[in-house]
Amino acid sequence: MLHIFWEYFIIILESILFFILLNNKLTKKDYATKSIYLCQCIFLLLISIIELVANHNNIGTFYLVIGILFSHIIYSLIFFEDNIFSKFTWPVVYSILAIIADSTSLFIPIYILHYPKEEVLSLPGIVRVIFTLLYILMLSAFVFTLISIEIKNICLSGLQKIIIVTISLICIMIEQMNLIAIINLATNTGLSISINISIFFLVFFLYFCLMFYIYNLGMEKEKNEQLMTESFISKMNRIQYEQIISSTEALRGIKHDISNHLETLSLLIKSKEYEKATEYLNRIFSELSLNHMVSTGNVPVDCIISNKYALANNSGITFDYTIHLPKKLPLDDVAICSLLGNIIDNAIESCEKISSSKKRYISLTIRPFNNMLLINIANSSIGDYKLSKSGNFLTTKQNNTDSSYHGIGMKQICRIVKENDGFIRFSPESDSFTLEIMIPLENQ
Repeated sequence: MLHIFWEYFIIILESILFFILLNNKLTKKDYATKSIYLCQCIFLLLISIIELVANHNNIGTFYLVIGILFSHIIYSLIFFEDNIFSKFTWPVVYSILAIIADSTSLFIPIYILHYPKEEVLSLPGIVRVIFTLLYILMLSAFVFTLISIEIKNICLSGLQKIIIVTISLICIMIEQMNLIAIINLATNTGLSISINISIFFLVFFLYFCLMFYIYNLGMEKEKNEQLMTESFISKMNRIQYEQIISSTEALRGIKHDISNHLETLSLLIKSKEYEKATEYLNRIFSELSLNHMVSTGNVPVDCIISNKYALANNSGITFDYTIHLPKKLPLDDVAICSLLGNIIDNAIESCEKISSSKKRYISLTIRPFNNMLLINIANSSIGDYKLSKSGNFLTTKQNNTDSSYHGIGMKQICRIVKENDGFIRFSPESDSFTLEIMIPLENQ
């Protein structure tokens, strides 16, 4: 009876290590913390009981290992919100580590210390107890080493991910069958044992070499995509800058034109041609309304909002704004232009999806609030929001032009806010969308 408790104790320890690994490497679903931990423990406890019953009913080791692996995958699919690849990868990694620890704890007593196979594999027995403890210690070392290593996200195609998972599953099946064959040959001596053991370690060596190669390949692809993203962001910032230059030139042009207009009006009035003067004055007002210029005292802010105001006006969008800037902004000119440009572009894009121009509106407020710079923008919307599993907003663009860069505007907004110790809040409604940003002001 004692050996049953020992076996179940070892199985429970395995489940605890698996629990620790996945809760450190994956993101739990958004349930109450105590509730999700309790559900996980119950699920793993059931798996442990099934494993113990299977052992006592002489279920084949190969089928038992594969069954436990798939139950672990189901566990990760139920309780974690990461992508499917991650949910498959970590149970597979754990199974590979368990096979390595298991094989080592068997090879040492049988082939190095030359203990009889029956003593090593059978309970009760002090030899079995010692080497199952060795197995747990090795598995623990593997798990906690893996937890301490920060594994970066890598960029892989869907096909590459499928290949990795498939190769890993095949590796587990081959190595488990090979391990069973080696144990069965333990009473024999000669070339067959050496060949099987060599094949066992060679398969693992080739597997880890392949995984290392694929990981480096993914890292290189990730770096390339990051460089392309940075290049695209730089291009966006340059466009914003060019818009500012264009608006500044427009301001200079208006200033020059006003001098000419005043001179013409003066001549008409002196000539007592009042009707022509009135008509000319109305034309000037009409032109100025088409060239709406914002005036806050901050040239980059004036230019970017004036430019976006014109774009909104061309799209039939009512654009209202209230802007009171502090003496010193917490962002440099490039950052404030990129931030305002992106949030207004997103608002314009959302409004353009509404068929009726009467329902299109943007309301922008920028002002100091409780030693923070408050930026609040509300716009009409059709409510077509897409959220990732982690709660982030995804792009709703349908065209394929620069599809790899879709969503970068929102990422850029979040990056600027985070870099300046601010926070951002979204309020999506069925017919409107509100974005609120708060960034700490410097002591003024």
